[in-house]
Amino acid sequence: MPSDATCDPRSVEVETHRSYLVHYALAKLRDRDEAEEVVQEALVAALESLPEFRGDSSLRTWLTSILRFKIADHQRRAVRDR
Repeated sequence: MPSDATCDPRSVEVETHRSYLVHYALAKLRDRDEAEEVVQEALVAALESLPEFRGDSSLRTWLTSILRFKIADHQRRAVRDR
C-alpha cells in the first residue's frame, strides 16, 4: 500500500527541486558525495512530512529549511566524529 506522501501530487514536485538542493548543499559542504547524501536525507524527511505541509511558504523554501537542518546535523556529526 502506498504511503500518503506517494499519493500526494506534490511528491513529484518535491523531486523537481533536487538539483537546486544539491547546489545549495554543495555550496555549504564543498563535497559532492556529502551534499548528495544530505539532500537525500532531506528529501526523505520532506516526503515523510509532506502531508503536514500547509503551504505557508513555498515548497522550495520549506525544502531548503529542512536541508539547512540536515546540513547542520551533518556538520555536528563530523565535528563529533573527529
